[in-house]
Amino acid sequence: MKTLIVAILCVIIIICLWAFLVNYMDYSVNLLVSELNRVEDAVLDNNWENVNKNMTDFTELWMDYKEIYGLFVDEDLLFAIDAFQAQVEAFIFFEEQTDVLATIHTLKHELLNIHRRELLTPRNIL
Repeated sequence: MKTLIVAILCVIIIICLWAFLVNYMDYSVNLLVSELNRVEDAVLDNNWENVNKNMTDFTELWMDYKEIYGLFVDEDLLFAIDAFQAQVEAFIFFEEQTDVLATIHTLKHELLNIHRRELLTPRNIL
C-alpha cells in the first residue's frame, strides 16, 4: 500500500512539474514571438536602425531562455532556431526585406513548435 501511495505521489509531482514547465515555456515563447513581431514591424516600416535594435533584444532574450530550454528541449530544435536567427541577422545586414520577413515567420513557427512539443498530451507521455 505504501508503494502505491509513493508511486501516485511521484506521478502527481511529475505532472505538476510538467505543468509548471509548460506554463513557463508558454510565457517565454510568447515573449520571444512578441520581440520578433517588433522586428517584423520595423522591417515593414523600413526602419533598419530599429530592426537591428529589436533583433539584438531578441537575441539577448533568446540566449537567456536557451540555457533553460537546453535542459528540457531537443537540441536539434534549439540548433534550428539558432540557424534561423543567424539567417535573419544576415538578411538584416543586407537589408533584404522579403527574406527577413520570411525567415522571421519560420523562426516564429519553430518557437511555437517548442511549446507544442512540450504540451501534456498522450503522445508526449508515452
